[in-house]
Amino acid sequence: MAEAASGSTSTVQVALTNTQPNSVQSHPDAPRIDVGTSIRPRRPSSHFLEGPRIEYLKVCVPLYYAALNGDWATAKRILNEHPQALNAAISYKHETALHIAARANQVHLVKLLVNTMKEDIDLTLQDLEGNTSFSLAVAAGASQVIEILMHKNPELATTRVVKK
Repeated sequence: MAEAASGSTSTVQVALTNTQPNSVQSHPDAPRIDVGTSIRPRRPSSHFLEGPRIEYLKVCVPLYYAALNGDWATAKRILNEHPQALNAAISYKHETALHIAARANQVHLVKLLVNTMKEDIDLTLQDLEGNTSFSLAVAAGASQVIEILMHKNPELATTRVVKK
């Protein structure tokens, strides 16, 4: 059973029982887990970083430069051929194309990437330093990028950035 705690976090009591496999039941003696402090960072897929080097060179390097320079034609071609690259880490810092475009204040490309995403949760992916595309846009002072991201997911301003 979940119960409200003071502040903006909630407390959940969980106990595992052996009566039913894979069952989770509330128990009064169970340890408390503060959800506010147990958030894990959402990382992009590392498929290209861990896969064959040639695939990384053919997909990630040109996508990185396309995001950095706002080159939608190149980004679109790559994403059409490799749709999984949209939410994949394409740099050693585990940045996505959206991270790079947001940091570089590539307004048009950010808008097109955001419109390509199926879920607004994709905006909460964090690089190895815990940065989201939103936090990078804020740090860069990219006000139009911030507006685009906030329009897609208004909760971004209150999403906790979890450092590694």
